[in-house]
Amino acid sequence: MRRALAVSALVLLAAGCGGRTSAPGPSGGASVAPASTALLVRVRTNDAAQWRTLARLLPENLPTLESLRGALGPETDVLALTGDEETPVVLTQPPNPAKLDSLLAKHDPPLVSEEVAEWRVVAPDRATIDRLKRARNAGSLVDTDAYKEATRDLSAPALVTFYADGAAATRALDRRLKTGLGPVPGLGRVGWIAAALPAAGVTAVVLLAGGGPLRFSPRPWNARSFDGTLTGHVVRDLGATRGLISAAATADGRQRALLRADLLIEPSRLEATSFQLEFLPSGLICAGRVTRVQSFGFDATCRAGDGSRRFVHATWSLAQGDELNGRVDVHA
Repeated sequence: MRRALAVSALVLLAAGCGGRTSAPGPSGGASVAPASTALLVRVRTNDAAQWRTLARLLPENLPTLESLRGALGPETDVLALTGDEETPVVLTQPPNPAKLDSLLAKHDPPLVSEEVAEWRVVAPDRATIDRLKRARNAGSLVDTDAYKEATRDLSAPALVTFYADGAAATRALDRRLKTGLGPVPGLGRVGWIAAALPAAGVTAVVLLAGGGPLRFSPRPWNARSFDGTLTGHVVRDLGATRGLISAAATADGRQRALLRADLLIEPSRLEATSFQLEFLPSGLICAGRVTRVQSFGFDATCRAGDGSRRFVHATWSLAQGDELNGRVDVHA
């Protein structure tokens, strides 16, 4: 029976983009992945629009993505081998293998690669690549009944497709929920999990493995409470009888967000305020008002579209001109 999860987070280390190489084919890296693969995430970035979409989804990894852009192929996949789910392996078809190897050597720590079945396999060490090659002796993932059934009805083409076998999914959920191996509440015994993210869609993919030099690092989604750094600017538009002061900033940390506070002031009083908090990458808006104003900061409260409330405390110092740097604390 088909088991599909639609969840609200997508996190991935690397994604492909770049030169004009031959199309990877409908099976992509699944033709290279061993039949026993625990997890496979396929990413397609054939044009600039898809690249921008992926960059918005992965702001935490944007520096790494930009450093590899042009060195990876039109599809770059990430897999985890059964029994070693915390060590991701990257598959790509680079237009210039020498350029990719040069970038991998500069990675901290350096990464290694080897060509396997016309795909470049990238891993933290040579032993991981050797394990993949030995596992391939038992067949490829694309030929397994489970993978065929799991991906049969997924969107094609998609920006991202995801597959995990049931045992790996159950182990990952057990680590997070501390329930012990067995049937997953609400799902029963999972045979596999699959999902797709169309280039302009909202279907999301669950990430089940993390750790290692090539690291998956999932962030919360529309977190009820978080803190982080603030960078932005303050704009003042002051007239003879009224003035408008606006502060706009980006919050960076476990939860990324955009903040904006507007104050309409008169010489002797605060006439009106507005506040908006936008969660990234979901776009959920929390709108409300400023409740307290300080020389370099404010308190605010807002209510999101899902009905939840947030209380916000922001402080900062001014750098050059009207640029601000500070911190924000948000709680429910």
